[in-house]
Amino acid sequence: MQALLGVPLLRDRATHRERVFTARDTETAERRKRVEISQAESEAETSRIRSLAARIRHEVEAEGLTLMNTAANLLTPEARQSAVRSQLIDKLEGIIRESVKPMERIEGIRIMHVEGLGGGSGGGGGQGNGGNVADSVVNSALRFRAQAPLIDQLLREIGVQGGDVGQAAKALLERGENG
Repeated sequence: MQALLGVPLLRDRATHRERVFTARDTETAERRKRVEISQAESEAETSRIRSLAARIRHEVEAEGLTLMNTAANLLTPEARQSAVRSQLIDKLEGIIRESVKPMERIEGIRIMHVEGLGGGSGGGGGQGNGGNVADSVVNSALRFRAQAPLIDQLLREIGVQGGDVGQAAKALLERGENG
């Protein structure tokens, strides 16, 4: 009789053990689910706060820009002109730097000071105008830069692209032979 009683007890123990494992697995899954939900809610809140902060920042920037534009519209013509001059002065260093970049490709410059040759005073240039040789070189370089677009256009009209002097000489020779 004990053998018969032992079989149901083993089944009850196995069933009980399975229920314990199932309950533990269910609780673990529920806990994991609660953690994931909590993390998702935290991420959503962080995203909402960032979006709100970005919207407020854009609103403040827009309001500031509106106020700046309103103030600029109230300026007198003289004040506007002064503001433009101030901005030009602020950017002048960069403008000059960019305008002299083509001169960086110049490998060398030879300065020959020939004032007084031939009995003359050199035609009023150089030191005769109160400047020196260095001033003359800088002024010549700046004049070249100012005239470069005109020269480039003239060269394009005769078929020379990119300021290639060799190509310019060839084009002039060809025109001379054909003309």
